[in-house]
Amino acid sequence: MTALRRRSFLTAIGGSLGGMALYPVRAIAAPPSFIAFGDSYTASFRMGVPSWADQIDGSDAATLLVNLAVSGSTIEGINRLRTFDGQVDSWITNYKSKGIPQRTVVYFGYNDLGKPLSGTERQYRVQIDRLIANGVTQGQRKLVFCLLHDKSHNPGTTINFRAKVKAWNNYVRSIANARANCVVVDLFTLIENVFRRPGRYGFTNLTVPSKTLSATTHLFADSDHFGQKGQMLIAKQIKPKLL
Repeated sequence: MTALRRRSFLTAIGGSLGGMALYPVRAIAAPPSFIAFGDSYTASFRMGVPSWADQIDGSDAATLLVNLAVSGSTIEGINRLRTFDGQVDSWITNYKSKGIPQRTVVYFGYNDLGKPLSGTERQYRVQIDRLIANGVTQGQRKLVFCLLHDKSHNPGTTINFRAKVKAWNNYVRSIANARANCVVVDLFTLIENVFRRPGRYGFTNLTVPSKTLSATTHLFADSDHFGQKGQMLIAKQIKPKLL
């Protein structure tokens, strides 16, 4: 969790023949606050690589109040830290009293693709509605849903998940569309575009993992995760939804 940054005030002082005139002090709007739920694609500084949430927080565009994402987390399952339910429990118990964020980001699902979707869908809906019941869409607040990229692209994946990812993303869209103050970030299309035209995004290698080169030319830092530059693309896609 990062500390809330303080924004300074600008004071303009103008002179005149008759003396000094003090102009009104105008406050610069503080960046919106956000929290994040998810798995290793969101977990802070996994392998030393700044996640999309770390990068947005570091840019001063938005302030990360707490990142509850844990590597290996699933949507299905209850009362465990490495489940969506456990992360929501943690936020309600340990952080909600400090203030409800202006934006809440949910980016989950990769670790559930090997299971039937019915149980995953049910638990996802339950946890989304718990968050909403606890105020994350009240007033001008927004809940941000992230769609999954096609995990079949990952070098370490030998199963074709494309159809299942599309089905899951359609379900996530349906959940968001049925609730007020919810928006969707389309990471599926983003990564499809990267694979169609890698040079446009500055990549020369989409198949060989390299933590070092993933800051510049390689998409993957390891066999299942994007590196710093890939996370930067995710951050760019999510950031406008936080503002």
